Amino acid sequence: MKYNMRNLLITIFTFGISFTMTAQSGSFGSHAGVVGTGIYDFEDGVNEQFESNPGIIIGFRYNFKFGPIGFCSELNYVNKKYGQIGQYGFGTNIIEYEWTMNYISVPLLAKLYLGPINIHAGPQFSYLLGGSLKDDELGINGNFEDDYYFIDGEEYWLWNDIDIAGIVGVGVDLKMGLYIAARATVSVTPLVNLDPLDNLDSDYTDPLERHFTSEITIGYSF
Repeated sequence: MKYNMRNLLITIFTFGISFTMTAQSGSFGSHAGVVGTGIYDFEDGVNEQFESNPGIIIGFRYNFKFGPIGFCSELNYVNKKYGQIGQYGFGTNIIEYEWTMNYISVPLLAKLYLGPINIHAGPQFSYLLGGSLKDDELGINGNFEDDYYFIDGEEYWLWNDIDIAGIVGVGVDLKMGLYIAARATVSVTPLVNLDPLDNLDSDYTDPLERHFTSEITIGYSF
């Protein structure tokens, strides 16, 4: 199942490149940048118990422009990091967990150019490679991958393999080949498997947590 989802992402990215190359000649580019990650849910909004730690994004793109309209498909490695502040004992001891989650992401972006500046938006499909949870004070340093649990004898994956998000951002494509982008992504799929809890409660209102990120990247077209 995991390999099928990975192949699906590769197919989506390949389709994006095929579409852009058929529609109009363009250029490849490579980029890198920083990522800030937060947590929210549909019931309560942003969870302030989590604070962003800097992560990284590395990838490449195929971009074309036809007049004021453009299209861009990307293949990125995204490293998301965030801290979680909690308490243990009788509430007098503060602990700080550090979560790390690693994804392969495929954004498919439509662009509107206003001179060298562009406004872009579109969906992003991501595949979870794995992650970790650390706390130096408690001696926690564990990796998670393929975690699962049982409810009424049924096996469920703990983490959703696929993350689907929406992207909105602004970018600048310079004549010398440099490009810069600042964007925000908001996940619509939860971090953990929704089905087990949904099946237990017909009035379930989906309090599960999701990612939202801010990204700044700089790259070069060739």
